[in-house]
Amino acid sequence: MIKYIFLLTCFVYQLNGFCQLAESKMVPIWVNYTKTNPEKIILNWNYIATATTTAVWRKQIEENTWKILISALTFNDTVYTDTSFKVGVFYEYMLVRAVSGSVIYGTIAAGLNIAPPKKNMECLVIVDSNLYSRLQKPIDNFIETTELDGWRVKLMMSQVNQTPPQVKAKITDWNTTIPFNSEKSIILIGKVPIPYSGNIAPDAHIEHVGAWPADCYYAELNGSTWNDISVTTPASTTRPENKNIPGDGKFDESAIPDLLDAQLGRIYLDSLTVMGVSADSLYIRYFEKIAKYKTKNKYIPRTACIEDRLNALGSEWPGRNVFQNAYSLVGKDSTVWAPNSFLATIKSKPFLFAQVTSTGGYTQVINVATNAQVKDSMNAVFQGYFGSYFGDWDNKNNFLRSAIAGVGLNLTAVWAGRPQWIFHHMTLGKNIGYATKTTQNNVNTYYAGASANNVHIALMGDPTLKFHIVAPMKNLTTLLVNNKTEVKLNWDPVEDDVSRYYIFKSDSLKGFYSISV
Repeated sequence: MIKYIFLLTCFVYQLNGFCQLAESKMVPIWVNYTKTNPEKIILNWNYIATATTTAVWRKQIEENTWKILISALTFNDTVYTDTSFKVGVFYEYMLVRAVSGSVIYGTIAAGLNIAPPKKNMECLVIVDSNLYSRLQKPIDNFIETTELDGWRVKLMMSQVNQTPPQVKAKITDWNTTIPFNSEKSIILIGKVPIPYSGNIAPDAHIEHVGAWPADCYYAELNGSTWNDISVTTPASTTRPENKNIPGDGKFDESAIPDLLDAQLGRIYLDSLTVMGVSADSLYIRYFEKIAKYKTKNKYIPRTACIEDRLNALGSEWPGRNVFQNAYSLVGKDSTVWAPNSFLATIKSKPFLFAQVTSTGGYTQVINVATNAQVKDSMNAVFQGYFGSYFGDWDNKNNFLRSAIAGVGLNLTAVWAGRPQWIFHHMTLGKNIGYATKTTQNNVNTYYAGASANNVHIALMGDPTLKFHIVAPMKNLTTLLVNNKTEVKLNWDPVEDDVSRYYIFKSDSLKGFYSISV
């Protein structure tokens, strides 16, 4: 990692003629479907004359091992038709391509008539008790919005003087009360104690080596030991929060010690004075933005805005993740490449996704945006940023936290590039928390790049958010029929692209829901 220090600190210019080279380090894939018998999933990719071989791999979403479908494709082949899939199953496809002596990858999700998940969706919301005492109604409204999205929510309080192990004990207790195979999501709101762990510098600065914020500690529920007995950070570490010595309450682990089995996101909007309003106002505004998004109050086109200012960065190519994510989420034709105009572009119109790489500081992505510039009209819902320092997010006016605090549509932000983030599942209904957990757990299932499986990987924002929102039904009524032995439901048709309705039923308001029809 240290070999990149000079490049990260000094590579502040951009050669426009080479700005899209990172695109050549991944395989763009797009999908067509044939829904008549026999059903077909048709994968398409670009022609490259220097490609020698292309292999197509496939796996189901819950599988960890890829199975090869075909390995003998040549540079002339740009289409593969899969007729061996099963309707109703969530698949992932990976293309592995040899080009000019190097290997490049592309991934995409695909499937036909995929049903909603049958797992129970369990959500634990942990709120700083002082914040809840001031903002009980907005937080309760946020919880209700989460419940209406299908999650069974449990609310717990934390105290600012608690230690991370004390908070985790509450999470562990909650985990014993829910079904074993549940989809689990944890939302931290306010000044919930922040775990620190490791002896790392994912941004490759020697003065930044040490413990970084490690929210993944709360999402690891398998009982693995997190130690505080061996790590001593080097003398070059300058920031007190990053210093780590035995017995100081900061953990030793640099890599996540076991697979995470819960999704987790943090909504932490304190100490953002650059926003110009109080922290309470920022929380209220954020919860209102969540409600508007989940009820499809505003139309947001399925488009992405991207920029890559780092190019090769030695031979790392962090920008390949920019193209991979955008193309797998919305397609190349719906992606806006915005060299030198990323900020102006996402301020001018709405996007579902945006990602950019550049150099950075704690409060800015250099030559792209400062924290002060993102406080108004940031119109990208899901955001990824890469640059030095601000991935270490527990500091005043931090850029990554500021990126979700403004008045626009901005709802989540991640530090994406080290490692490469994995978003493609969201095209078929998975939420951003699933993408976060998949990225955190990834070692070699997907191309990961640098700093894979490290403790710093985190999500700022609500982990339950989905990429494609369907407008809620209106005027739902119930009527007892057949001598009060049956319930008849009526509603107005949804004003959206809906192919079918699913009805979930529970014996109580806070009970377990299962598919009834």
